[in-house]
Amino acid sequence: MGWCSATEIIDNALEAAERAVAAAWQIASGNEDARTPEFANALNADPALRAKIDDVLRPFVVKIATKLRGEDWDCEQDSDYFDRFPQELTGWTDTEYAQWLTEQIADDPLKAAKYTDRLHVLQMKG
Repeated sequence: MGWCSATEIIDNALEAAERAVAAAWQIASGNEDARTPEFANALNADPALRAKIDDVLRPFVVKIATKLRGEDWDCEQDSDYFDRFPQELTGWTDTEYAQWLTEQIADDPLKAAKYTDRLHVLQMKG
């Protein structure tokens, strides 16, 4: 029996970390609108900025997810952040992640391009 309430823990932790990173980014850039809804919308609309923030968060995601999985968390795919950090939340190796991406490409033609792009990035990494 897994510990699915850990999903709420990681989602809250990641939301707080994301807000902190975004606020620090705005402070460093001299933008006074760091906490406005407009900034949140701009952040979500800018894939390059989103990717940079995700790269900053990635080690944090790995660390907290590893701890939660060690405490019997097995509901990783229920996380609000699973789409952004599937490999980090699950602890999959690159091979396991590549297999999952390949399955997603075959199972969901509407999202095939997204998963193909992720598979390409993973292959370029190795």
